[in-house]
Amino acid sequence: MILGIDTSSARGSAALVDNGRVVEEIVSETPSSFSRTLLDMIDSILSMRGGVGALGGMAVTTGPGSFTGIRIGIATIQGVTLSTGIPVFGVGTLDAMARASGGSDFTGPATVLVDAGKGNAYFADFDFLGGKPERRSPDGFAPLSELEQRAGKRAFFCDKGDRPRIGPLLSRECGVFHHSAAAGAAIRAEEQAASGEAGDVALLSSNYVQKSYAEKTFNNLREG
Repeated sequence: MILGIDTSSARGSAALVDNGRVVEEIVSETPSSFSRTLLDMIDSILSMRGGVGALGGMAVTTGPGSFTGIRIGIATIQGVTLSTGIPVFGVGTLDAMARASGGSDFTGPATVLVDAGKGNAYFADFDFLGGKPERRSPDGFAPLSELEQRAGKRAFFCDKGDRPRIGPLLSRECGVFHHSAAAGAAIRAEEQAASGEAGDVALLSSNYVQKSYAEKTFNNLREG
């Protein structure tokens, strides 16, 4: 069984996946409390299925998304794996979201979005043609208006927690996937393990796509 966690998107989540099937899932609607509640979420979901001893691996979303959330998720999973020795896999948030499409009957090309604030989004293009989603672009950052202009016949999908902010800025509906990004991360980690990859905590790294506001401000002050 694989434990997945996500604190990079609007809703924090934890999920357990066994052979591609989501067996347990918890979603938090209070992102500001991740630092206080994440360990409780992990403990709660593990208690449903035999505890830490039942795990064959763990997965954590690495972004793009909330800068603070990404750091909380990675730091937490690093602490857990260092104390237990359980292999851990880092999974990009957009890849995790794409793999959370279980139960969705959508097929075709789509752009997966994560709210980046101020009318912007992180995005990646995928084809959903049955089975595993196929990535068609690297992670990017752009205004939603530009993404809509380039979309053509592509559908849009986002996290349920992001839809109230993203939806009004699009002329078409932003669909949501059946499961959380945590579940998608665990599904992707199973794929990685099956292909022979070793989950190594030393390889975990964040994927911010763009610099934080604080970094941009500091660089502007230094340069000018």
